[in-house]
Amino acid sequence: MKARGLPLLALLAVLPVQALSPAATELVAVEKKAADADCRGMLVGIEFLIASMAGDAAREADARRRSMAPDPEAVALRKRRAELLNDVSKIPKEDVDAVMSHRETTKEACPWQRVHQGVPKTLRPAPSADQARQMAMRYVPLVLARGRACEALDAKRKGEIDRAWAASRFSKLALPEMQAQAREALAWMRYDLAIKPDSKYAKPEAAASYCTGAEDLKRLEAAMPAGFLK
Repeated sequence: MKARGLPLLALLAVLPVQALSPAATELVAVEKKAADADCRGMLVGIEFLIASMAGDAAREADARRRSMAPDPEAVALRKRRAELLNDVSKIPKEDVDAVMSHRETTKEACPWQRVHQGVPKTLRPAPSADQARQMAMRYVPLVLARGRACEALDAKRKGEIDRAWAASRFSKLALPEMQAQAREALAWMRYDLAIKPDSKYAKPEAAASYCTGAEDLKRLEAAMPAGFLK
């Protein structure tokens, strides 16, 4: 796994946050919270895009409304983040280098930005428990979100991702951040889309491209080191 794909929690385990200046420490914390807020908004944005391409005007309008709803916490976080970034003179140069080099890592930790692409066809086995946790946090919620999109696009596949999740050893994994995002994914798009005949998703293969949940969970399990999944 490349370092740029690691979740921010993994970054915090690497960076000596307690040794950073107060301003740098605050920036790391604000970046984490702001990235979480941006990630939540991204899932609604993807829902809007799928509904739009399916031609379901009602679901598209609903997703648009929710995506534009004011989020005071997110606004405040972005404002504070901008203030900290605009006044880097308060942060020692070595801290700036450490924090800024991982800004992209913070953004890429959000699994939802890969909903359309899915899990890579080739997965390298995780050589350690730390890398296994990183892989689980990056891909497991993504698989579940894709499963919900599959069911919204093809009503005949209702329940597939729930059964796959119940059968997966990841569902028992004691990894709170991953489990929280898994619950968020399974609560997403629990409805049938009204697909127009001339839309992209009217083609069976387009909808089916999201319907790889059971296979993907098994591939991820196979990539985990021995003893990681009980």
